[in-house]
Amino acid sequence: MSKTKPILQLTEVLHLGMIDEKAFEEFESQKNAYFQKYHELFWNTSGYKSKRMHFRGEGADEWIKPRITKGNNIKALQTFLQNHGFMPGARIDGVFGYWTLASVRLFQEYIRTVEGLGVEETGMPDGRVWKNTRRHMMRWRDNKLYCKWGPNVVDKDKPKAFKWTKPSKEYKMWMKLLNKSKERCQMVLDKGASKDDLLLFQLQDLEQYAQKTDSRKVSKWTYNPSEIHLIGIRRKQEHRAHTRGNDDLFVLLMNGMVFKFWGSTDPQPAESKDQEPYLIEGQHKYKLAWHKVSNSKRIYKALRPYKPGVLVYRDWGKNDALVEPDIRKGLSHNPSADKKLNNPNTFINIHWTFDGRTNWSAGCQVISGRSYINNEGKLIDCSTFSAASYDTLSSVSRKGVRRNRGAYTFISDFILAYSSTETDHVLYTLCNDEVISQFIDPKLQSLLAFQSLDIRDQFVAAEDRGLIAGFISQMKKSKKVKKDGKPKV
Repeated sequence: MSKTKPILQLTEVLHLGMIDEKAFEEFESQKNAYFQKYHELFWNTSGYKSKRMHFRGEGADEWIKPRITKGNNIKALQTFLQNHGFMPGARIDGVFGYWTLASVRLFQEYIRTVEGLGVEETGMPDGRVWKNTRRHMMRWRDNKLYCKWGPNVVDKDKPKAFKWTKPSKEYKMWMKLLNKSKERCQMVLDKGASKDDLLLFQLQDLEQYAQKTDSRKVSKWTYNPSEIHLIGIRRKQEHRAHTRGNDDLFVLLMNGMVFKFWGSTDPQPAESKDQEPYLIEGQHKYKLAWHKVSNSKRIYKALRPYKPGVLVYRDWGKNDALVEPDIRKGLSHNPSADKKLNNPNTFINIHWTFDGRTNWSAGCQVISGRSYINNEGKLIDCSTFSAASYDTLSSVSRKGVRRNRGAYTFISDFILAYSSTETDHVLYTLCNDEVISQFIDPKLQSLLAFQSLDIRDQFVAAEDRGLIAGFISQMKKSKKVKKDGKPKV
């Protein structure tokens, strides 16, 4: 009896930057257009002339020159990933690019977490393909397995025709909450409120802002299930904390699924200058691009304002908090006439804050790498391989320290791999915990309370045992969620 033919004929580790020998000539002829598509920022930033047509890896100053690998392993890898639900929209072109890297890491993360094999069996989700990853690919092929994250409607003759048509009940509740929040804001604008109402002032301030911006006016807020939505839930921005930690929640709503992360929507005073910026609450348009463009050794994928920039209020009182007098000064206020302090602001990115022990935000929205909660409500611990600094990040093109950005790598990969080929943006809605508590469905509140378990009573001060605070504390400690007693949602 003959053995089953392996999916890949491995003679070397497959990684970012490799190209099948039969695909290399075509790639070379289109190389300039290929890299300009992904590296638009590098073309417009000095210092990247020699690097902009190299793939950017994960390690410090890791730039990978495209090179040939024998055979058709990359196409075989891409075909496997597409057939099993990890790379639905990408071209099968024989080029191990960013989309393929993201999809490989998602496959590795899936068998580690959803299948529950653990990092001891699977290794870190590093995007490097060798015998262990091939072994699991063979298992998947032989058992005809399909990724639960993948689309449930796929037309192989039309690569762009893939859909997710089964949104979870939790997804529907979050979308309902967002729409209720929009309705409330529109009603406040239409009917007015007390002139002392801070919400009315902020909404009017947004409506009356004349320049083009990526911060949308209320009437333009959209919550279409076909788009990618990220929610940031802000807490205590008005508190004069000496050190503002990672106490905020992020919720990714994508393809009918819900994933939760933690970090900060506010700047840490120690990392910020005077007049530190606070992104205004509301909906903002972002795109997947790059963070730390000014530093080629540290650059990595992140969400950036789509084009003109987003709107911020500033800590004009220099009290390391966003308080009412700061907001009342308005979006156009700038006493120093310093252009860097004017709106719109192009620098408020959504990026990584290491493993979460420190808030590395100077006004950006930052996500921790230590842990996340997946679409099944399970806490996923990434602490064994979540880097605490740039210096400990692994390269993807060679062996090295076994650490990446953990949960942040997952959210970045998920957005890239499962975006429609016609989607080029993410809609980010920033709101505060009071809005959540006002509109949250009791079943959704029960679910979040379940996910926080009793850890909130153990690690959170008595006066601060709010729903979100407990949830964040649970994720920081990387405790496992119980399998029994989960509320039906």
